[in-house]
Amino acid sequence: MKLFFSYARVDRLTAFKIIELVDIHDVWYDQRLYVGEKWWPKIVEEIEKAEGFVYLISPDSLKSKYCNKELALAANQGKHIFPVLIQPVTDLPKALAHLTHIDMTEGLNPVNVKSLLNTVTLAERNGIESPKVDMPLADNEPTFNPATFLQDATEAIRKQDFDTAVYLLRLAKERKLADPTNLVSMMLKHAEEKLEKQTYNKAAQRDYETILALVNRPGTQELGCQAFTSFREKYPDYDPNNIASICSTTLLPNLTWCTVPNGEVSLSYETKRITYHVYTFKMSQYPITNSQFQMFIDASDGYCDSKWWDFSHEACMWRKYNKVPMSPAEGYGDHPRVNVCWYEAMAFCRWLSHKTGMNIALPTEPQWKRAAQGDDTRLYPWGNRFDSLLCNTRDSKIKRTTDVRRYAKGASPYGVMDMAGNVWEWCRNMPYGPTTNYLDLAGDHERVARGGSYSSQRMMVRNNHHMIFAPDSHWNTVGFRVVAES
Repeated sequence: MKLFFSYARVDRLTAFKIIELVDIHDVWYDQRLYVGEKWWPKIVEEIEKAEGFVYLISPDSLKSKYCNKELALAANQGKHIFPVLIQPVTDLPKALAHLTHIDMTEGLNPVNVKSLLNTVTLAERNGIESPKVDMPLADNEPTFNPATFLQDATEAIRKQDFDTAVYLLRLAKERKLADPTNLVSMMLKHAEEKLEKQTYNKAAQRDYETILALVNRPGTQELGCQAFTSFREKYPDYDPNNIASICSTTLLPNLTWCTVPNGEVSLSYETKRITYHVYTFKMSQYPITNSQFQMFIDASDGYCDSKWWDFSHEACMWRKYNKVPMSPAEGYGDHPRVNVCWYEAMAFCRWLSHKTGMNIALPTEPQWKRAAQGDDTRLYPWGNRFDSLLCNTRDSKIKRTTDVRRYAKGASPYGVMDMAGNVWEWCRNMPYGPTTNYLDLAGDHERVARGGSYSSQRMMVRNNHHMIFAPDSHWNTVGFRVVAES
């Protein structure tokens, strides 16, 4: 059966998916290339040729005057009408309410695709008479008034009806109407960009809502997070419900985030004191633990995958000769991971970014200090007086790492734990001062670590103290935590 597909332009990515799946039929669809005044006659011609009319129903197609005109033409000519619901709508038009529609509001699946194909095939084989669709007579091509098209296009843009705006403005250019100030071209470029973004968001929203439903159900959360990883490859900047954060906590047990609001922080280097503005970010509540890092090691696409190490030549070379990580102490899953070099910590961040769709990295030194001290200049995360009961240092006389949750009362102003003592924590940057390119990931420059460790004296676990280590060095007193940036 020859089919005509009618859809709103913002739904075209969904339409293309459906069209690909019904290509056993002779399908024509309007790609809306706006080639000039022959556009509408071509629509009329193709509807006349078609035997069936597939109408993709969404809020946008129902309010589209062009889709409505196409439906009216098909109905007036007695074509088979096949309504396909691709987005939920409050009420179907009375003209379509009596027709059996195919429900694809929760995405395409074998059942609803087969249902559409079967419906079309039955109509074709059995010669079933098309049910009457009561539509008004279709009028001629959508009107274009050279005297008012600019006002009409402006109003369409105001209403976010970018499809209409693009049509009017393209037609104006095809007719070579005077445009001395280049206003038509500028408006057309704006409307096209907005239409592309609107189309992108509509397509993303359909898949996203299905994934969100999976993620929100305990039994299907893992499946949803796997689907979200693939989704982010196509739609990297679409995550209105923060699925990435949900999946990060699913992927790594006990990975929780603390939000650190924007603010100022000062760093001193030799005789210089520089104030930095730090934008809002999230920091892992605890250092990365042995159990969490082990998931990176065990993953088939984790530690063994060379792509996580290609952020610098030096990292690649280090990885070439160090294919197996140092082993953690057994039985200490909730202790911070130590004996991990800066290159390994960076690779972990890149892997976790890929798995979750979040922008995960080691903290910069300003971020680390901002999370530790908040809006004041306190010496320790909890205040200005040292307290051996709030952190694991030399004063504690434990002489080894402790569970990252042990010192709950030693939290920073934003709820970040274990920022004083237990283990030094790698930062992303080189020491501030000797170079202006502190965040350059290339080279074998020393990197900063902050927070002190279980072997540090109380002065060394202050918020204003730091150490520097070679990026390829391993220490049983050095670990790391991560941040998520916008």
